[in-house]
Amino acid sequence: MIHFSFTDLGYVYMLLIWLIAPAIGIYHARKKNLNPYFWGFMCFIIPLCVFAVVGIRAAGEPVPAMFREEDPAAQEDGQQAEPPSVPEKNGTASRS
Repeated sequence: MIHFSFTDLGYVYMLLIWLIAPAIGIYHARKKNLNPYFWGFMCFIIPLCVFAVVGIRAAGEPVPAMFREEDPAAQEDGQQAEPPSVPEKNGTASRS
């Protein structure tokens, strides 16, 4: 479980972002003769999504095993998976 330790200042920053981003979106939408309600809503939701994605995993926390890309054959033997091949300029793949 992720434990967040927000300070009061962190909440103030989030509130400012959620107030300023839609205001900027509405301003530009009106300036370009677009739907200001749609763009205000989008500019409100997108920062929320970004905060959620960034906050899913705390910094330094290991990636869960189900999200790691590993070779199934190496898992059976208990070995570490090899890194993926890196294509060279001429189009062939090589291992580092």
